Amino acid sequence: ACTTYYGKKTGCEGISLDLDNVNGGNNGVETITFHDIENKQDSVYMIFVHHYGSTRDSEEFRSSGVHLTLTDGKVTSAVAMDADSFNGEEHWVVGCIKMVGASYEFAPVNVFLNSKPDEEVPNLCLEKFGHEVTTEASYAWYNPRRYYG
Repeated sequence: ACTTYYGKKTGCEGISLDLDNVNGGNNGVETITFHDIENKQDSVYMIFVHHYGSTRDSEEFRSSGVHLTLTDGKVTSAVAMDADSFNGEEHWVVGCIKMVGASYEFAPVNVFLNSKPDEEVPNLCLEKFGHEVTTEASYAWYNPRRYYG
């Protein structure tokens, strides 16, 4: 497991945070680039958004219009936060990416958590793409309705 974010712009091998928008709102975008895709076949990644801020006003996150666009130049996937299922949580788990050939597969998740998703549901994306997980960290109890309301 690894995490790429403003404090670790190259936290994962083959991934870099190219642009970090610290101003919020419509002041720009954040861009993460996956490199050397051909050598990352079947690698699986969890994509989540952490609502940072000194006040952590949950209404700010709800109304932010946060969305994600993934593209390899040929295939594009887009997903917007479903604010109807948001209850003031700090993290939005957008979905999972699996590298396939020169492209990717995307599986949307759209759940909200207060704790770090890579710690609370670390195997979510592995299981989403059919990988059998046999460690104590497996969570067969996972039920999306628990998070959707």
